[in-house]
Amino acid sequence: MLIQDLQSRKLFYQCTNLELLKEHMQSPQKAYIGFDCTADSLHIGSMIQLLAIRKLQQHDHIPIIILGSATTRIGDPSGKNEMRKMLSHEEIEYNKKGVLESINKFLIPGKKAIILDNNSWLSELKYTEFLGDMGTMFSVNKMISFDNVKHRLKQGLNLSFLEFNYMILQGYDFWYLYKNYDCILQIGGSDQWANIVNGVELVKKREGTVVFGLTTTLLTNHLNKKMGKTEKGAVWLNESKLPVYSFWQYFRNMHDQDCINALYKLTELPIDEIQRLEKLKGQALNEAKHILATEVTELCHGKEKSLSVAQQAKDNFEMQTNLLKIHIASKSIQLVDLVLKIDHIESKSVAKRLIQSGAVKLNNIVVKEPFVNITENTVLKVSKKHIFDIIFTS
Repeated sequence: MLIQDLQSRKLFYQCTNLELLKEHMQSPQKAYIGFDCTADSLHIGSMIQLLAIRKLQQHDHIPIIILGSATTRIGDPSGKNEMRKMLSHEEIEYNKKGVLESINKFLIPGKKAIILDNNSWLSELKYTEFLGDMGTMFSVNKMISFDNVKHRLKQGLNLSFLEFNYMILQGYDFWYLYKNYDCILQIGGSDQWANIVNGVELVKKREGTVVFGLTTTLLTNHLNKKMGKTEKGAVWLNESKLPVYSFWQYFRNMHDQDCINALYKLTELPIDEIQRLEKLKGQALNEAKHILATEVTELCHGKEKSLSVAQQAKDNFEMQTNLLKIHIASKSIQLVDLVLKIDHIESKSVAKRLIQSGAVKLNNIVVKEPFVNITENTVLKVSKKHIFDIIFTS
């Protein structure tokens, strides 16, 4: 059953009416999950919701996937200390294609899914009619009591009227999907609780019907910070934004204390296999990290690419054992200065030209920016013959 599956994977957080929802989910139901189009790819933080979509399909429910091109223009204030940058219609449409590419990676072929854009109904609303129909359904007192709003107000931070309307429109989405698609459940991250509850209560007030909201845990590390971003940027799901090798390496290099949690949440490995890996300690935990990286990469990029980058990583590791080593005593170094450390590189201008011409690779990825900061151990390749193991010692 879906609920037990989410619980066993440590994905379940809370639900508006858990026992009644369990009864409803014994037969096929429609549930919706929404994604705003704030970037041209989703990142690994969204994998929790993408895997929830897969689980809906695996349990013969029908996921309704909402591309929030209308709500993207407003901006979700949840967990934010300031208003998001306003995006143009063209930017949102461009981003929507990338978000859809990310979503399609996780859908199960042959299983039904409905994909909609909330702009198709929200753009048709007439303001005064909308206020008359919906304005009395939302309590401002209740809305300002939610943690995300209360935090902004308590800190003296601006909360625009535009952002305040996000909760109302997301609630309207749920009502619209209930009326037109018989959708009884909204799923979102735990930071979406306030928005989800608004929708549940709107349906109850308008239709006298009980619908449900369910939130999942967020993808956080052992310090309780959201995962998905590094010093180099977000860990994107689309290959055009992040090479598959770099995606695989992110998980292979994951902190020991985060590895098992990620195995539960981000893979479809059998629970008993994860429990076996959970007992590994010290160097033996590298097996779990390798499995994690390969399994998550397969889900996102397919089996062939996953096995290919795993083999590439193995080859690189074996090669590193025989490489010349360059030790860096500082915490970071610019690429141009790193290249200059190679004996036959005569000057900084020569190093810069090599980099800009595409002759320099870090971990087998071409880098053309001379002044990028290197902060982690890496393999430096200059032209075809010169390969070095870069080791930070500070």
